[in-house]
Amino acid sequence: MSILWWLAPTALTTSVAMLWVARAGRDRVVDNDAAVAKLAKALQSAGPQTYAVRSKPTQRSTGVARRRPQ
Repeated sequence: MSILWWLAPTALTTSVAMLWVARAGRDRVVDNDAAVAKLAKALQSAGPQTYAVRSKPTQRSTGVARRRPQ
């Protein structure tokens, strides 16, 4: 049994971490109207306009230093 004492600090740390996460993740009172208003504002704001552009295809490396003329 004494051979397993090295597991005690790890088990204790894991248990404390699990308790801390359970307490931190508990249900909180949320104002639904304020949350909906915040979401609506975020969805209506103009975000960055990005477009997908194909990159110029690169020649595939064949391991040969000399390239064929095109």
